[in-house]
Amino acid sequence: NRALEHLVRDRTKQLESTMQKLNDETLVAATLAERDRVAAEIHDSVQQGLSGAILQLDTTLKLPSIIGHVRTRLDVVRKMVSYARQEVQHAVWDMDSPLLERNDLGDALQKLTSFVAADLLRPDIVISGCPIELPRSTTHHLLRIAQEAATNAIRHATAHRIEIRLEYRADAVALSISDDGTGFHSEAVLNQPGHFGLRGIRSRAKKLGGSLTVASSPGEGTLLRIIVPISPTPASFSDAENNHTPQNSNPVG
Repeated sequence: NRALEHLVRDRTKQLESTMQKLNDETLVAATLAERDRVAAEIHDSVQQGLSGAILQLDTTLKLPSIIGHVRTRLDVVRKMVSYARQEVQHAVWDMDSPLLERNDLGDALQKLTSFVAADLLRPDIVISGCPIELPRSTTHHLLRIAQEAATNAIRHATAHRIEIRLEYRADAVALSISDDGTGFHSEAVLNQPGHFGLRGIRSRAKKLGGSLTVASSPGEGTLLRIIVPISPTPASFSDAENNHTPQNSNPVG
């Protein structure tokens, strides 16, 4: 009886292991199939549409009547559309931003300014400390945070100056985005529906185990800072958002 019980337990464990393996394989197969379907749909719609827009812009830029300021603006639009097309492709296949290909975070931030710039406003990039190789997930999320914060400052805060500061420390990397725009009540904004950009930044900071600070008030600009620990065990996420810029803190420097 004991031998039979052992045999039944062993066979039961084998059966459970086989069933779990089949379930995992089925889930992976279903995920890949769905991703292929979404990829095909996006390729046939969004990506092809963006490619068509690029072709139209290229044709327009060749016209001799397009000169001066108009040509400059159209060239910026073309770069933005091209970047968006790459982002769509990378997002479908769950890849890093194309700005990170063969670039570290500092280089990617420098290139980012050419895509988010509006008119003559181009974010200033300040890098300090000794650059180190960061995990791909860290560079990916920090680049996304910088992109979202800079874009918001241009589109919604009517800022005249934006500074993106990257600081490499011994045990952490700090990223700050500051502007001299209209500002807002950060706590009120976070508690209102919508405002997915700021909530997305919080979500990315949490994934990195970082400490996020958002300091802003109407008419006083905005300072967003995230500090991500560089250690085997990330620090717990803390969210310190204030309605007013901290004392002795200049929103643009």
